[in-house]
Amino acid sequence: SLRCKALELLNWRLQQARPLDSAQLLTLLPPLVSLIRSTDSSQSENQLMQQTALLSIKFLARQLAASHPEHFQQAFKAATRVVKKRSIHDPVLASAVLCVGELCHTLGAHAIACLPDFMPPIIAVLGNHSLPTSGELLLLSVVSAVHKVVDSLACFLSPYLAQLLQQLCVLSGNCTASSDNPKLQPVLQKIKAIKQKISADVPLRVLLPAVAESYSQLISCAQLAAVSPLLSLLGDSFKAGTVLTPELTAFLLSALDFRCQAASRAEIEAVEPPVITAIIALVFKLSESSFRPFYYKIFNWAFQSGAHKDRSITFYRLTCGIAEGLKGLFVSFAHYFLKNASMLLDANNISKQELDWSEEKAAELVEAILKALHTVFVHDASHFVNKERFDTLMQPIVDQLENELGGRLQMEQRNTELVIPCLTQMAVSAADDTLWK
Repeated sequence: SLRCKALELLNWRLQQARPLDSAQLLTLLPPLVSLIRSTDSSQSENQLMQQTALLSIKFLARQLAASHPEHFQQAFKAATRVVKKRSIHDPVLASAVLCVGELCHTLGAHAIACLPDFMPPIIAVLGNHSLPTSGELLLLSVVSAVHKVVDSLACFLSPYLAQLLQQLCVLSGNCTASSDNPKLQPVLQKIKAIKQKISADVPLRVLLPAVAESYSQLISCAQLAAVSPLLSLLGDSFKAGTVLTPELTAFLLSALDFRCQAASRAEIEAVEPPVITAIIALVFKLSESSFRPFYYKIFNWAFQSGAHKDRSITFYRLTCGIAEGLKGLFVSFAHYFLKNASMLLDANNISKQELDWSEEKAAELVEAILKALHTVFVHDASHFVNKERFDTLMQPIVDQLENELGGRLQMEQRNTELVIPCLTQMAVSAADDTLWK
């Protein structure tokens, strides 16, 4: 129709670099808003007109909204009303969310009062899990709009932060699983930018409750692929430095406990490594006086009376990760677990005694202990292994050469990859020939 052609021509002109008279442009807003409100979107021509009018408001907002915020309030409400409609075609919805995102970005603080109107429906669109496979245009539009909102109003999103994080991380997991689709790469880049902005701008006292709530929801809904993006965001928030609060410690310990409730190895591998990575990111920012009680609390959590045995595996996997991250700085903390490691190596050696849990878990624990010890020895530059520590560890490690956990083939592989390198490196660390003789 003629109106569609006129709107397309207007949009083309608004994207040109040549300036236009602001007063004349502002006179276009009332008819555009009226067009959005009155158009019946049941016909394809009307849908196209509504879509084009929304894009016109978006382009006008880019030029004028910051300097004339009062003129765009009605346009903001009209675009929000379109986003809230349940039965609306994807192209119109995509234009509406882009319009709302641009208005929010350009209006800044003037958009805060409208957050309760447009955030819930935008999060609801994000929660449509069929979008990565069927609606790439709408998906990119809504993620772009969220990026604009977060970029402008990150510190005012606390009422919606938990839901927003949950849907963004589920979307990130789904898009990563469909990474062979090149159309989803811009979406992943936008999600990455949103996460970086949230982790940098939202204070931890606000972010942590939202992350904890999102994590709980993801675990209860078995959306485990979304846990890694969520915890990477938390880890990024530590980069600027942080204070180790009781709430943060409690959340990290509860996340470490996931192994005890997981139903399969695949579930454990989806959740535990991201938790460990987040804790390592935190450890990098802690002083020695803060890290020491924190690490000792994790040790007590894993080995206190009545603790689940699976926690021992998690503890040594975490210890190995921290040792790899801190390198020589961690060596002085290794004395906390040496006697415990020695005891567990003997307790999980089937050539010495019967196991009181599965061979699979025992083998995993032995391998985690050997990796942690090897990492400590590799980064020891101060001869940490004295005679007492050597005597504590030497025999239990040597005895692993005959430990047929998992069968003879697995024993030989473990000896080659872990036991022998661990013994060799311990000798280097000890630097005392009399001990070996």
